Amino acid sequence: MANLANLSDLTLMLGVPDDDPFAALALRRASSRFIEAVGWPVIEQVAATITLRGDGGCHLQLPGMNVRDATARIGGEKVTDAALDPRLGLLTCKAGWPCGERVEVTFTAGWAEGEIPGGIQDAVLEQAAALHAAMVNKGASRVTRGPFTFEWQGGAGLGQVGATATWDEAVRAYRVGIGDWS
Repeated sequence: MANLANLSDLTLMLGVPDDDPFAALALRRASSRFIEAVGWPVIEQVAATITLRGDGGCHLQLPGMNVRDATARIGGEKVTDAALDPRLGLLTCKAGWPCGERVEVTFTAGWAEGEIPGGIQDAVLEQAAALHAAMVNKGASRVTRGPFTFEWQGGAGLGQVGATATWDEAVRAYRVGIGDWS
């Protein structure tokens, strides 16, 4: 799995060497936590295939953002009148998506490495910095790294690092959590 932020940005924030193993681990864990929280891979997925169920309406919400190149099949047959709204991630069928039918959608979504939105990067870096502080300063309850101060109750472990307002805002903005990735 690729990181959702740059390791050199994290090590600069923390004031640690670029090869700090705790920083690398913290960034991997923070990236993984973000992906789990929003319900989709975030890093560009080319030709990803998912299965959704039609509900009789004209729109299917695809489970991702920055969606492009979507095609749909029902019963192995390509849906020829499907149109994509890439901004909203909506796949529209003028005739409607048959109620209860499995709709197989192949599409590209997400961002290439180096193009991850700043809000995601900020949230992941902030979470990684807190994870790093918890790993490096076992038993401490307050640690300052550069301009950041992290506080927690008791001896924090990786599972006890909480969410910040930046994290909550980014998860809300990028959460989709629908469909089954295959």
